[in-house]
Amino acid sequence: MTDPAVVAARFREARESLPAQEGVRKKKGSLSRVDLGHQIGVVESTIQKWEREGPVGVGPIVELARLSGFSLDYLFGLVDTPVRRRTMR
Repeated sequence: MTDPAVVAARFREARESLPAQEGVRKKKGSLSRVDLGHQIGVVESTIQKWEREGPVGVGPIVELARLSGFSLDYLFGLVDTPVRRRTMR
């Protein structure tokens, strides 16, 4: 069984690995929750909740895997080593 806390932490890690969009100030140069929300069709508060509790359903994780290049196995906490693939933006 996947630990929701692990999924939440890896979701946050994957978001923070995405580069900020040009012309927009971001902390640490990572993609903001607002911008990620726009890309996957949810509001910032939903991203915040997912980063605390883990996403409900697999759709958001699949989309984040597509954007970030992290493997689904890593995001779901099934493996400990983050395998990155080419992103499909």
